[in-house]
Amino acid sequence: LARLKQEFQENRYLTEKRRQDLAKDLKLNESQIKIWFQNKRAKIKKST
Repeated sequence: LARLKQEFQENRYLTEKRRQDLAKDLKLNESQIKIWFQNKRAKIKKST
């Protein structure tokens, strides 16, 4: 989770390649990473 937060701080949008690399490194599937980023962006948008 810390890794995802760090990635999000650096870039709110992932490239397909970056998402694949993260999924492999974190042993998650790409859709989980994609959804996490979508939810995080939505949460920030909602709070502003």
